[in-house]
Amino acid sequence: EVWPVLVPELLGPAYRRHPRHLYAVLLIIGCLADWLRYHPDHLPAAIDYIVAGLGATADNGEVSIAAAASTAIKYLCESCAVLLRPHLPALCAVYREVRLRLPGRDQVSVAEGICHVLVEVSGSEASDEQQQQQQVGTFEGLRAALPDAMAP
Repeated sequence: EVWPVLVPELLGPAYRRHPRHLYAVLLIIGCLADWLRYHPDHLPAAIDYIVAGLGATADNGEVSIAAAASTAIKYLCESCAVLLRPHLPALCAVYREVRLRLPGRDQVSVAEGICHVLVEVSGSEASDEQQQQQQVGTFEGLRAALPDAMAP
């Protein structure tokens, strides 16, 4: 396979310097979401890359980095929800931080992705009362944000 050799290079710092490279790698991360499920050692770097994309200028005039990042996180969360369960609080914190800077459709993509992880956490065996309260709070926060995202 060529991906195990290419992915560490793509997720390295060199491709974050130029907006077009950042955009292209974010699209690749979204396309490789299923592959990343079977190669979880690359997940932390992929998440860092996506967070960098979500924090980038929403539109640099040529490419929409935020749109690529929101799509990548949606597909990554969809494919790797079970693996991302421990990262749910961090994913929600990122969402709360960037959601007001994202266009509505990108907010929805990020929220949909996080909901995939939330469903996996809800279905897991670890369900003490404190964790259930945190899950309800996370879900309510996402649900409350969606009407804002759907507004024109």
